[in-house]
Amino acid sequence: MNSNKNKGINSSKTVIIIGGGAAGFFCAINAAKQNKNLSIIIIEKNNKVLSKVKVSGGGRCNVTHNCLDIAELSKNYPRGENFLKKVFHWFNVKNTIDWFKEHNVELKTEDDGRMFPTSNSSDTIIDCFLSQINKFNIKLLLQTDIKKIVKEGSKFIFETNGKEILKADFVCITAGGYSKIEQFKFSAEESFKILSNKFFGKSSEKSKKARCRMTSKKSSPVRRRTLWLQRTDRALRELSAQGLLPIEFPGYAIGGLSVGEKPSEMYD
Repeated sequence: MNSNKNKGINSSKTVIIIGGGAAGFFCAINAAKQNKNLSIIIIEKNNKVLSKVKVSGGGRCNVTHNCLDIAELSKNYPRGENFLKKVFHWFNVKNTIDWFKEHNVELKTEDDGRMFPTSNSSDTIIDCFLSQINKFNIKLLLQTDIKKIVKEGSKFIFETNGKEILKADFVCITAGGYSKIEQFKFSAEESFKILSNKFFGKSSEKSKKARCRMTSKKSSPVRRRTLWLQRTDRALRELSAQGLLPIEFPGYAIGGLSVGEKPSEMYD
């Protein structure tokens, strides 16, 4: 694993990825493969990465589901079918299997269609990701919390919890969510206000306009939509719905096979 030293961190073209989970690592690795001249940094506020990968599938990591037909696969996501159809045309189950095979990770299919590494250990996936970020010299900053992001010209300026200033040409946010329901301390509206204030400033026009767009009945459906990734936990789904209803905040809520839902649970 790379150290947290920042030497040479601000090169001519820098990508900063916020979030050290599977999405952040996958983004970083593929960006590095496509453009080897990029300087790529993954920022994680905790002291370890890939925590959810470690525990997923009972510690075996349920990587994907053996359904190669895009239309059929999309039907298993009743809270995001149309949205995911387009996504699966860009990157689907076969692409996932091929990607891991290319990186020396063989997957197996169980009777119910779930696919796991043949090792039956999530450490196989974690080791794969870590080896790739080392291969491409991707920097990893742990225990680094982003306090503020501002745009100055073509650069994004980051202020961290250590008052350190980082600069990037491109930003990708893969912050994910919490793993426990009690960690969701705010309603949907409060959370949105916190995020908009954090990144744009409490009194800024961008923040005010963003909140107005997201809560206004007259705003376009496209602007008012958001992508909600939910666990199978019923209490969490109810909490999310309760936070959305008062502000009439429709959006895509994707559950389904990716989080291990049974057909009877998908429509609950």
